[in-house]
Amino acid sequence: MKNNKYEVLITDQPEAPLINREYVSRTKLDKMQRDIRKLLKDDAAKYYGRTWNKETGNVYSIFTLEGKRIIIEDPEATEILQSLFDSDGRLRELDIK
Repeated sequence: MKNNKYEVLITDQPEAPLINREYVSRTKLDKMQRDIRKLLKDDAAKYYGRTWNKETGNVYSIFTLEGKRIIIEDPEATEILQSLFDSDGRLRELDIK
């Protein structure tokens, strides 16, 4: 069963205590991602890349906006990462012919 709540973290920069942690619905997550894409296009936000939570296996996208670091769970990237490993945690091998 898929998770129906996605994690969003907000901190001050650079390394600072957590300001806010929120679990949002897929609809709200999609809206946040659309809003951030618009801000990125207008250079109001900056994309820093992705990070991975070793304990949960979740992948997060990292952005900065108005002096805050925003870390948003990325379910599509999480699904891709999980598909790369078998049930024993080993990297899957493919024979491309």
